[in-house]
Amino acid sequence: MYENIFKYQECDMEIFKIKKRMQTTEYKKIISTMVQKNKDIQRDKDAMEKEANILLNQINDVKNSINNEKNEMESLESQYNENKITKEIFVSKEMEVSTRLNNLLKKLVKLQKDVEIVNKKFDELKKNAKIIKINYKNAKEAQENFEKNELRAIQKLENDKKELSKNIDSAIMNEYEKYKKDNIMPVYVKLYNNECCGGCMQKLSTSQLSKDDKRIDCEMCRRIIIKE
Repeated sequence: MYENIFKYQECDMEIFKIKKRMQTTEYKKIISTMVQKNKDIQRDKDAMEKEANILLNQINDVKNSINNEKNEMESLESQYNENKITKEIFVSKEMEVSTRLNNLLKKLVKLQKDVEIVNKKFDELKKNAKIIKINYKNAKEAQENFEKNELRAIQKLENDKKELSKNIDSAIMNEYEKYKKDNIMPVYVKLYNNECCGGCMQKLSTSQLSKDDKRIDCEMCRRIIIKE
């Protein structure tokens, strides 16, 4: 009476194992890791682009300041040549402008080196992004191939279930589906060692075991114990 429902249940449990296996493959872990790494790289790229823009703006500001100092120098030379300022004033002003100009040039060199560093880091990120893309693609393809094989196995089990269901009493099938919806699996278990529930291993009372019924409801795990 219960032989086919046990076989049907075994198919269901195997399908559950396969589905779980499909969700816990190494490929899935790699895919998840690559997705996270790609997010991290995108975050770093955004930060570097922002940093590079700030540096470029600073470089432009410094270049403008350099041009202003050069103009100031030309103006001083023009004023001196036209005898509008004395030599002492010219020399003093020239030294001030030269000092500021040298400081600006040093600052410009440093900023340009900073931009080079950012560009190198950005290039490294792009290389890593390509590697991540390849790893993601390979893992995704491997996962898809793995799932194709597993889905074929599931389909075969579903077909087996369909055939088995033809020879299972509707009351038993309805009962099975009801318990299954309550996340009780396996629903039907056999009596273990002639005294225990085959599901939770709870020892049954003498009164339960002495009944003539072929089945016993386990008070601990709610499974249905079938006495052979």
